[in-house]
Amino acid sequence: MKSKISKILIIVGLLICAGSLSIKFYSKYLENKATESFETQIDKNTKESKEDGFTNIKAGDEIAIIKIPSINLNTVVIESIEKQYLNHYVCHFENNAMSGEYRNFFDSLVF
Repeated sequence: MKSKISKILIIVGLLICAGSLSIKFYSKYLENKATESFETQIDKNTKESKEDGFTNIKAGDEIAIIKIPSINLNTVVIESIEKQYLNHYVCHFENNAMSGEYRNFFDSLVF
């Protein structure tokens, strides 16, 4: 009886560890994908000498890249505070001023 309980607890513990690792790697994958997409968009706009005035921003759009070397953070900022984005990204509150504008913006970090 004790042998079965200990085996069950070990299996449950391993499943919890595997689940948390898979969530971490999936979040990192989404973050890298969004960062690459945003950097590609910036390169394209730079080559065309086009400025994006943040006029047609929708929920889920990449709007900035935030880099904080002291904590080894390099991630994209997403426009929206919906739960699906908060789980994986740094998010910008909708309908708030963009970076550099009067009444600058706040970001929502969820770790």
